[in-house]
Amino acid sequence: MTALITHSEVTALLGYPARAVPLAEEAVAVSRDLARGNPWAHEIQLAISLDLLGTTLHYSGRTDDAPAPTLEAVEITRRLAASRPSAYEKVLAGMLDNLAARLDMQSLNRDGTPAAEAVPLAAEAAGILRRLAAANPEGTEPDLARVLGNLAVRQLENGCLDDALKTAREGIPLQRRLAEGNLTEFRALLGMSLSNLALILEGLDAAAEEILAAADEAAGLLRELAVGNPQEHEAYLARTLLIVAGTAARLPGGHSRARRALSEAAGIIELARPGRTQAAGLWDDLRDMAAELQEHLSSESGTELLLTVSLAQAALCGVVAVTLPGTGQAVRCRLPAGIRSGQRIRLRGQQAPGDLDVEITVRPHPVFRRDGHHIRISAPVTMTELADGLVIRVPLLEGPALAVRIAPGTPPHRLLRVPGRGCRRADGTAGDLLISLDVAPDDIDAAALRSAMLTSAPGGP
Repeated sequence: MTALITHSEVTALLGYPARAVPLAEEAVAVSRDLARGNPWAHEIQLAISLDLLGTTLHYSGRTDDAPAPTLEAVEITRRLAASRPSAYEKVLAGMLDNLAARLDMQSLNRDGTPAAEAVPLAAEAAGILRRLAAANPEGTEPDLARVLGNLAVRQLENGCLDDALKTAREGIPLQRRLAEGNLTEFRALLGMSLSNLALILEGLDAAAEEILAAADEAAGLLRELAVGNPQEHEAYLARTLLIVAGTAARLPGGHSRARRALSEAAGIIELARPGRTQAAGLWDDLRDMAAELQEHLSSESGTELLLTVSLAQAALCGVVAVTLPGTGQAVRCRLPAGIRSGQRIRLRGQQAPGDLDVEITVRPHPVFRRDGHHIRISAPVTMTELADGLVIRVPLLEGPALAVRIAPGTPPHRLLRVPGRGCRRADGTAGDLLISLDVAPDDIDAAALRSAMLTSAPGGP
C-alpha cells in the first residue's frame, strides 16, 4: 500500500502526472478495501490516497474531477481529527488547503471566476496551523507559511482585499525568515507573496512607493528563480514587472523605469513557456496588460530615441545602425560590453544642439538566456540517453554549433559549462555558456527538440 502511494508521488513529481493517476486510483482501491476490514488502521491511508488522487488529477489537467476525491479525504480526516486531534489536525489542514486549490482551479477553468467556497476552507486550514504553531513552531511554521500564502491568493481573487492584506502581512515575515535559509521553496513562496502583496496594494490604491517596494523585491527573487526554472516562475515575474511598469509610469520622471520593466516583461511574454501550475489564460491576460501599457507609454514618450538589438549583438559588442531623428541618416556604432535593456548609449554630436542619448532594449532570444556575463541554454535529453551517454550539438551565439559529450550515467539536471562562450566583458574576457540538461519523457523525441533548438539559434532571433 505504502509502495503504491510512494510510486504515484514519485511519478507525479518527475513530471508524469497522467501516468500517476492510475497508480493513485489503484492505491485508493486497495486502501478502501483495507479500511473496510480495519477502519482504525487504514482510514488515514485511504484519506492520503484520495488526496494524492486529487493532486494527480489536478496536475494532469482533469480539474473537474480533482475536487471529489480531495473532498472525501477531507471528510475522513475531519472525522479522525475530531477523535485524535494531535494525530490528524495537521494532516487535515493540508487537505483543506488542497481542496481550496482544487475547487478554485475547477471554477477558473469552467467560467473564469474563482471559487468563493475556497476562502473559508483555506482560512480554516490557516486557523488550525496557527494554533499548532503556537505549541510547535519548528514543526508547523513551514506549513503555516505555505497556507497563508495560498489564503492571501484566495482572498485576493475573491476581492476580499482588506483580508488579503492582513493575511499577506502575517505570512510574509514568516516566509522571509524561512527563506533566509536560502531554501528555494521558501524563496519562491516569498517572491510570489510579495508580488501578490503589490497587487493587493494596487487594488487598495496604496501609495506608489509602497507598491513598488513590494514589487521590486518580488521581481528580484523571481528573476533569480526563473533562471533555474523558467516554466514555474516566468509568468509571475512578468506579472510583477508589469506592476512595476504601471506604477512607475504614474510617478514624475518614472517613464524610463516603466519602459525598462515593460521591456523585460514583454520579452518574457513573447517567449512564453507555460508551466504546469499556471492557468491557461494567464499568458493571454499578461499580453493584453503589456499591450495596453505599451500604448500608454508610447503616447507619452516624447522624442526619446529607443533602439532594439538582438541578444547576440548585446552579448558580443555588436555593431548596430541608429537612424537619427529628423534627418533619417543611419549612424553605425559598436555596443559597449555588458549592455542591458534600459541602459543608454550616447552618440556624440548627433543631435542639435549636442549629443543623442539612445535607450537600448535587448530582444529576448528563443534559445539563449542571459545570466550576468554567462549565457544559459537548456538541452532536452531523456533518461535513457543519460544512462547510455551521448554527444549533443549545442548552438552558440556566433559560429557553428559545438559538440558536447555527455558521459554515461550523468545525473539529470546536471549543469555543463563551456568556458569563454558567454557575454564579453569590458576587460576583453568573456563569461561561459551554461548548458542545463532538462529531462524529457522517454516517449518524447528529444533529438528532434535539440535539432529545432539549433535552427532557432544562429545569429540571434
